[in-house]
Amino acid sequence: MIYTLTLNPALDITITTDAISKDSINKTELKSVSAGGKGFNTSRALNCLKTDNIAIAFCGGLFGDDMKKLLEKEKIRSRLIPIRDNIRVNIKVIEKESKKLVEFNEKGTLVQQDEMDSLASILKRLRPKPEYIIISGSLPDKTDAGTYKKIIKILKADKIKMLLDASGEALYYGMLSLPDIVKINKYEISEVCKKYFKIKQEKLIADLL
Repeated sequence: MIYTLTLNPALDITITTDAISKDSINKTELKSVSAGGKGFNTSRALNCLKTDNIAIAFCGGLFGDDMKKLLEKEKIRSRLIPIRDNIRVNIKVIEKESKKLVEFNEKGTLVQQDEMDSLASILKRLRPKPEYIIISGSLPDKTDAGTYKKIIKILKADKIKMLLDASGEALYYGMLSLPDIVKINKYEISEVCKKYFKIKQEKLIADLL
């Protein structure tokens, strides 16, 4: 069994318009609405591979029920942790004429400490016990940058293999707990090295190419 973990999920709304015009009304058409977040995308991929998995995520607010229904529609097994704040909404606008894409992503949900405590309690009592837990994506707004580090440390002590897919501070601090696998690209590693190890980003990217 594999569990995916999405702490900063979103409702992804994609709309189209003929052309984006400033300072005027742009008429749009709704193209799609889906449950967004790297963890959910991982669960989708695992479903395609016919691999048993359960998606763990925070969910609440005005759009919480919508996200639950969308996951059920896609047959994504989930364990959703209730929160008081609204899940974020990301809006993608596709301009039909130019095929350009403009994205508006909310910063993130505000998760309270008691809700984080609920997550920790659930992770310690997962049944069936997972072989892997895949932590993906960004952290909720104003959440401690070391959150992934704490989660990985707790679960590795229970002999669970950990995979981390993040960026920035969440990636850096998460790596300090030595996850079994880190999914990282050259831009993410260069960002971490530039900020924390004072390595010039341009030189590092050139060395990686």
